[in-house]
Amino acid sequence: MEGLQVVARQLHVDAGRIDLLCLDDQERCVIVEFIRYRLNRDTISQALDYAACIQTMDPDDLRASLARGLDRLTHTESVLAAVDHQLRSENDDREVSVIVTGTSVDPALERVVRFLDGYDLPIQVVTFEVFGTAGGEKFLVREVLEGEVSASDGTGQKKRAPARTIESFASSADREGVGEAFAQIVSAAQAAGIYCRPYK
Repeated sequence: MEGLQVVARQLHVDAGRIDLLCLDDQERCVIVEFIRYRLNRDTISQALDYAACIQTMDPDDLRASLARGLDRLTHTESVLAAVDHQLRSENDDREVSVIVTGTSVDPALERVVRFLDGYDLPIQVVTFEVFGTAGGEKFLVREVLEGEVSASDGTGQKKRAPARTIESFASSADREGVGEAFAQIVSAAQAAGIYCRPYK
């Protein structure tokens, strides 16, 4: 969650309790939900309900709710200053995005996220899996499921990024000087019958 500043933990809204409410590096609201199990369609439904609550909340009510929970955070003055700046800069259009994390993704949820991407809804799904070696070492593997929408093209419109492929990742690995290691990983995976998915 690089670039995110936590402004509230366990924030109560009409839809329930939000695990984390953050501001991104452009001071837009980001809801982060942590699920200890497999993510499913209900996860997205709940997170979108939270987003709807934050997006429609009166600015004064939102600030008051956040201020009540600041005792759980460090750097409270800078957090409140960032919140105030964000609320002042809103033009009746509060941007809210969602990040949900869990241990795996139900195929139905993956379909829903891909579908919602066509409507430019800012949802990111992050999963973590733990793999152990014979020597007792643990490896944490992260996978991000998100739409293929890139940044604005300069006209204010979002444009669709090129599809990711193993080949495009191989080219990036070559440019970064780790092409040989990347090729070995792909070869080992293919030899083991593991399908290499071109996700970020």
